[in-house]
Amino acid sequence: MARTPAGYKGPELSAKLVGSELHVSVQVNTGGYRLELRETGRGSDHTFVKVCLTAPGDGEFTSQAFEVELLRIPLIRETGPVHVHLQQVQRGVHYITEPEFVLAKILPR
Repeated sequence: MARTPAGYKGPELSAKLVGSELHVSVQVNTGGYRLELRETGRGSDHTFVKVCLTAPGDGEFTSQAFEVELLRIPLIRETGPVHVHLQQVQRGVHYITEPEFVLAKILPR
């Protein structure tokens, strides 16, 4: 069972291992969002996955309906937990320093 680290304040993110894939999803309250993989790798004792959630830009027309953004990420079978990190950005905003990736879920293996 995935757990959310204490202090995480981002959107509700779900993550589960299905065979050799990691399924990551985020429910958003309007259309126009995009969830994409930025990086995967191996830490000293865990696998890390970094995903980015891009929000619609100011003034963009979007549908007013809940949607679920889903990623299916193939993973190499290794031991140790999977740490899912989320970055949130907004389309059309130019950042001097990009927002940090925040640890959103930890999945034991």
